[in-house]
Amino acid sequence: MLRRQWILAGVALILGASLLVEIYLDTRYPETTITVTLPELQLGQEHVYSFQREGQRVGTHSYTVTGREGTGASARYTMVTTTDITYNDERLLLHAEYVFDHLYRPLSYELNATVEDKQTRIQAAFTQGEAVVTLVSDGDAAELTEEVPEGALLIENQMPGYWEILFQSTALTPEKRYIFDAFIPQRGSSARMTLTVDKETSKVSHDGLDLDCSVVREANMGLVFYLYGGELILYRDDANGVAMTKDS
Repeated sequence: MLRRQWILAGVALILGASLLVEIYLDTRYPETTITVTLPELQLGQEHVYSFQREGQRVGTHSYTVTGREGTGASARYTMVTTTDITYNDERLLLHAEYVFDHLYRPLSYELNATVEDKQTRIQAAFTQGEAVVTLVSDGDAAELTEEVPEGALLIENQMPGYWEILFQSTALTPEKRYIFDAFIPQRGSSARMTLTVDKETSKVSHDGLDLDCSVVREANMGLVFYLYGGELILYRDDANGVAMTKDS
């Protein structure tokens, strides 16, 4: 029952649940495992995205790396994200806190979702090889223990901040495929991610400028990312009619 109910009903209603589907993948591109090295993250700087659904601006998504404890291999970072949108006269507010290590691997995660007057909370604690996930909704609680592949990262549904830090932490080469495992809290499970980098850049209009952006595609979730100068300028989820443009 827990697995059938795992995706938040309000999130699925407003955002559209990103289903893992098979799409065309250019197998001519050589495949390699992604390598992650965190850059010097700017603490306290808020990054804001304009959230659009079916061409209409419906709200914002923001993220801030709020703190770091320790140094080197013992470093722990905290990132806070907020999504605030209104669609079809319903307001959705998501507030998440993500703690990760020096290799961007998850240590803990908590998501609080409010849809109108309904509140749902997802908490995940990560130990070697597994995640213990707790879902609390309408006063009911359920717990799930899920195996997590070694070295897995964490991504979230419709939250570009997680992707921007990943792209800033790895060097991607055109005409190559990169694979990694990721735990997705709203699904309560892990999935294999495959990134391909287009040979050619693509122009994106941003703040009155036409930017020549690198284009990265995620094969399983059908996402497209446009990168410029180390920033994720545009996040597209065409299957769900979602686009997010970086404002600051």
